Amino acid sequence: KIKNYNNEIIKLEKLIPKEFAEKNKKYKELYNDYRKSLNAYYNSVDDSYNNFKQIKKNLQDLEKLKAQQDNLKQSINDIKNNALDKGSKSLNEVMERLDKVSGTNEIKDLIYNVISDIQKGNVDRQASNQKLNEILNLFNKEINWREKPVKVLLPQLEKYDELIRDTIGIRQQDKLPNKQALSIAQCESNHHNISLHF
Repeated sequence: KIKNYNNEIIKLEKLIPKEFAEKNKKYKELYNDYRKSLNAYYNSVDDSYNNFKQIKKNLQDLEKLKAQQDNLKQSINDIKNNALDKGSKSLNEVMERLDKVSGTNEIKDLIYNVISDIQKGNVDRQASNQKLNEILNLFNKEINWREKPVKVLLPQLEKYDELIRDTIGIRQQDKLPNKQALSIAQCESNHHNISLHF
């Protein structure tokens, strides 16, 4: 039986065109170039859309940011007036609320540093006040840069997003639109010739 299989293998090997190895090598090179180009395109488009979404989200979260302004000022005043426990506790609450506000990582990092210093008992008044002022300045800058674009730019960004969401933004959506999902399902259900990959 093994001899029969060996004979079958020999017959099949004779059917392979002599130029197969060379053509297969060329195919693999072309396919690798294609995959690299496709991945570069995906990365470029995905990064562009993600940056666009980030800017839009930063603007949309302006009111959430403003809602923390009074709490932040009060926390800072408490700490400056030596009510360290009260101030650090309320500052921590502000930091937790800022977790839900886009584009506030730098502010949260500074807040975390101040809270950490207080918890460790490393409160250098001058350095602490400098950090607190830096937090407040950065917070105000975040509000200021967002205010005008929210009125002027945000409505346009939302319209633009409606236009590009299902094209260049499609890979970043939580759920595919029904039309695209059906099209992809139909395409993927077709037989693919993978013989060239061997």
